[in-house]
Amino acid sequence: TNNRAAGAVRVEIPELPDLEVSRLMEVGTSSLEVTIRNNGPGQLDDSFYNTGSPATVQYYLDNRKTSGMSFGMLDPTRALKNPGGSVTKTIGTQINCTASPGTHLLKVKIDPVNVIEEVSDMNNERQTTVDCP
Repeated sequence: TNNRAAGAVRVEIPELPDLEVSRLMEVGTSSLEVTIRNNGPGQLDDSFYNTGSPATVQYYLDNRKTSGMSFGMLDPTRALKNPGGSVTKTIGTQINCTASPGTHLLKVKIDPVNVIEEVSDMNNERQTTVDCP
């Protein structure tokens, strides 16, 4: 028997989004301004904007999860859907400087359970510190 075949094989590689926390800036001791951008060549699927989707953005204070939100809440206009799109959101830090003086670590993480297939997950979080006198 002849186990050989001839012909071209075409493999299509899907273009994926690449979500990045591109900026995390302290706005006083009670708020952070977060900018998230889609750097990828691909679109973010509409299903990630649905209520109940496991794709979220999570916020951490001193490495403890404090809150989070869905992509639908973060980006109601779906600016992140397309490559190059970005969204900026101001969030509360939940730091009580009177009760907890000192330096605190604040972190934002996109898709912490890794349900979105992306070009890279290495840019999905950013952190900063806030000093409470």
